[in-house]
Amino acid sequence: MARLIPSFTDDRTPPGERDVFSYLSTGPADWIAIHSLDLSPWNKGLRTEVDFVVIVPDTGILCIEVKSHQNISFDGQQWHPSTITRSPFKQALDGSKTFSRQLCELNPAWTRIPVVQLCIFPRARFDIGPNMSVRPWELIDCIKFAGYADTVAFCVDLRERMVRSIAADRSLPRLDRPLYSGQVDEIADLCVPVQRWRPDKRAEVEARARDAELKLREQ
Repeated sequence: MARLIPSFTDDRTPPGERDVFSYLSTGPADWIAIHSLDLSPWNKGLRTEVDFVVIVPDTGILCIEVKSHQNISFDGQQWHPSTITRSPFKQALDGSKTFSRQLCELNPAWTRIPVVQLCIFPRARFDIGPNMSVRPWELIDCIKFAGYADTVAFCVDLRERMVRSIAADRSLPRLDRPLYSGQVDEIADLCVPVQRWRPDKRAEVEARARDAELKLREQ
């Protein structure tokens, strides 16, 4: 099973994101999927949120934008429903570029990792006709999402879409070798600030003393 960070969703998680979370949870064991990654401000002091960042060690990193609406459309001027204030495809692209830039700033060695984007509309149908902005493999709508035989097929398709995106963009780097587990963990740690505290002997003694003093005061 893939490692998800965090390992659960709550009642505030949009239904479409819960659907994708469930599919990713049974992915390959060496994958890591980070849900709802909030990137620090960069453009005019604005923050960027990426619904899912999926680290695929032998391919690269995928940034996913999920929309949970039952109906999604664009009339040439604006998106519907009105709660969609920006193009989901532009959101996905901005998220991937921001993530890639910040990752490379933290560790220049990661410039060798391709970062690509994808939109998933698990509950809405959306047909992409011929255009110069969005490529067909950059969207999974409800028809495709419901058509996977199982979650394994979903993850296989995600990787294939990543490969197509990388092949289509000459500006993207290519992995010369797969990321090993330590590198994957390092990237995940850069995404989510986790501190594992291991107290030394002095800290343990001081903590016990504080506990003893508190108990005496209570008595």
